[in-house]
Amino acid sequence: MVKQTFGAAASVLLLSAVTAWAAVVPFTDGDMEAPGREAWTTYGTPVSIEKVERPHSGRWALQVKTDNKDTMGGGFEGVSRYLGELNVGDRLRVSFWLRPLAGHA
Repeated sequence: MVKQTFGAAASVLLLSAVTAWAAVVPFTDGDMEAPGREAWTTYGTPVSIEKVERPHSGRWALQVKTDNKDTMGGGFEGVSRYLGELNVGDRLRVSFWLRPLAGHA
């Protein structure tokens, strides 16, 4: 069992893809192209989580914003999702872009 967790460690995180390499079957909304963000579970208290039209590939990205210095960097705010059962040796490709806001780098 694998749980993928993405925290907004430096204020803004743009997720663009989560794909199972071995299975060659993308996870539900792994490329952020499905409407809404129901496939992703929020944890902590991020300022906002939304689909935005500023991806680095495809049409959409998932943007996570946080501004709480007490939780940033510790993985206490962000999004996660259950990826199902994986076996030893399975390969995953995860891509994301991280853009620190001024004063948080």
